[in-house]
Amino acid sequence: MKNTSYIGILFFLIASSCTSNENTTREKSPNDTPLALSDDESYSSSSNGYSSYGLSTINALYQEAIKNDTALKQLDNHYSEVRKMLRDSTASLNKYTNTIRDYWRDVNNSIAELNDTTRAKYIKENYKAIQDNWTKEIAPQVELLSQLDSLNKLLEDEMTLLKIAITQPMMYNYHNNELPDFDSYQPVQKSLNSQIIKTRKVLKNCDLSIYE
Repeated sequence: MKNTSYIGILFFLIASSCTSNENTTREKSPNDTPLALSDDESYSSSSNGYSSYGLSTINALYQEAIKNDTALKQLDNHYSEVRKMLRDSTASLNKYTNTIRDYWRDVNNSIAELNDTTRAKYIKENYKAIQDNWTKEIAPQVELLSQLDSLNKLLEDEMTLLKIAITQPMMYNYHNNELPDFDSYQPVQKSLNSQIIKTRKVLKNCDLSIYE
């Protein structure tokens, strides 16, 4: 039942991402430069919380997106709740299975240290049967953990793709609005060429034999 509920939550998150993306496009002007990438000092981290300090560009943009989209923020909060639910609900099972594995590792190591090798072989064979029986009994729990881990990895991938999908239009806005004018570099190009010519004129009067 728990496994089924996680699958349901996962598909709810995936389906909700499409609606969230539509809301973002509808509520935000398509011509705005993302505040997380803006040079305007009025959008400082202290007043608006858009500072990208300590965040990757995609995460800084995503944090801005969830501030401006209620549905996306709810989705992100729900994602955090699901991850916490997973950690809390599997903590005891993880501890249990790890304890079982640790115990049998210690048993086998202890048997291997016995001085009487004939007796050690006999004991090892008997305990191997007991260990196999325990392993069989906890197999459903181990499989459940494996399934939950697979679902968790799938959810992580979906959230990564969601961040890319949400932030790509924001970067497109940045590209359109902030790309420097190509002609603006002509003055510095002319200055560089001029300086090279002036420098070469001075060099003609210098003794450069030592560098040859």
